[in-house]
Amino acid sequence: MTGLVHLRVRLAILVAALGLALLTAASPAFADDADPAAVVRGLGDRAVAMLRDETLTPEMRAKTFRELLSEGFDMPRVARFALGRYWRRATDAQRDEYLSLFEDYVVGSYGARLSAYGGETLRIADWRPDGTGYALVHSKIVRPEGPPIAVNWRLYEGDVGWRIVDVVVEGVSLSLVQRSEFTSVIRSGGGDIEALLGALRKKRGLMQSGLATTSRSAG
Repeated sequence: MTGLVHLRVRLAILVAALGLALLTAASPAFADDADPAAVVRGLGDRAVAMLRDETLTPEMRAKTFRELLSEGFDMPRVARFALGRYWRRATDAQRDEYLSLFEDYVVGSYGARLSAYGGETLRIADWRPDGTGYALVHSKIVRPEGPPIAVNWRLYEGDVGWRIVDVVVEGVSLSLVQRSEFTSVIRSGGGDIEALLGALRKKRGLMQSGLATTSRSAG
């Protein structure tokens, strides 16, 4: 990965953390809206309130972020995409564990970056269907300083309405980045999905330890 691409990926992950928070504060009033842009637009205010709430402890913030994530995103679909062809090779037990580990991984990885919030706002431009059941919502994150950052949200309309399945920041798809990383781990482990599960178990343990340490320090 070149230095420029690596920098763009790091920017994408950081911005997506903010974007996930801005967009995962879904409520039932927006969950089944027929317009995906309206779904996205309606999520911002509550999310910003969460980001600005200085009374939330790290545990409370992580818990809230997890709840909002499950409401605004189709997490099983996102997780299956990230695993790629290895999903079909996994046993039922491996799939169940992977789905749980994946959600913990997303909450820990992105939730930990929410402290970077500095007054940014989300502006929705438009949206378009792609003819396959998906829609792309175009937006920008406007920063107090610096140029705006283009963020596109890919949504899928399922039984419960529109749900986000990918975040594209300045041309970088977080789903594709995640799939590439997971594939690399599995290949390094000889093509065995247990290599990825082991890495995610370790990552979850480290995240939980870090969260506990942060909480003790804050207290």
